Amino acid sequence: MRGYAHVIKEDTVSPSLLFLGTEFGLWISLDSGKHWAKYKGHEFPSVAVRDIVVHPRESDLVIATHGRGIWIVDDITTLRKLTPEVMAHEAVFLQAKPAQQRLRANGGWVEGSAVFTGPNPPDAALITYYQNKRHIFGKMKLEIFDSQGKLVDTLPPNSRRGISRVEWPMRLKAPHVPPAATAAFEAAHGAQSYAGTYTVKMTRGKETYSTQLVLELDPRAQFTVEDRKLEFDAAMRLHRLLGEMSFDVDRINGVHDALMERDAKLKGDAAFSKRMQNSPAKWKPCGRRS
Repeated sequence: MRGYAHVIKEDTVSPSLLFLGTEFGLWISLDSGKHWAKYKGHEFPSVAVRDIVVHPRESDLVIATHGRGIWIVDDITTLRKLTPEVMAHEAVFLQAKPAQQRLRANGGWVEGSAVFTGPNPPDAALITYYQNKRHIFGKMKLEIFDSQGKLVDTLPPNSRRGISRVEWPMRLKAPHVPPAATAAFEAAHGAQSYAGTYTVKMTRGKETYSTQLVLELDPRAQFTVEDRKLEFDAAMRLHRLLGEMSFDVDRINGVHDALMERDAKLKGDAAFSKRMQNSPAKWKPCGRRS
């Protein structure tokens, strides 16, 4: 640890969790100050930390620096659960708060040029886990399953030692659409998953670990979970229709390409070339320009 200390704060929930602001960055202790580790998440700079506040409602860590503005570490509930007993495990999930599917909103007011803003929390569910050493041997993956045990997504995990956070956008895989299917608009994003309880499974070589992930509606929502399920079912019907349409388009494009290839090989066949010119081969398949 370098530099002198400006401020030290005890967590409002776990007394053994301490935060120390020094002249050269933020340090965290999980065991009442016996051991300290420098915080390097989110590219936090090695600058003077002058004040620290634990937000009582959001459980966020608010950090005031000298010259680098205000920093916020979202949801430190996972740090509260990182006890020596937990850290003795080779790998373990750290349960966080339920994820909210927040409604998007934009303000229409003019605030002038002296505005200080920061990025909002990601529009995603955060999956947090701890590894006591870097995973090297064997494949590692994260899978999301719905309440019926159906696989809905696979995420690339971080294999490094310590605490890792992986974002799940709370959306299903996008349907396959033709390249120029502009009528699909946001089809490439996939349908938003409905609120409920999901299972996260982490595979590390031959070992597997699992935890529950809860998705909740935004408290401002004027609709119910049942309403959201009906919307999801409608989106999945559209998902299937787009897939069927894309399959037909791919078949049409395949036939078109085969005909054009054959025409190129049979330049001396006047009868075939004439049939190509007079047949529906002049059509322009969806998603391409002939």
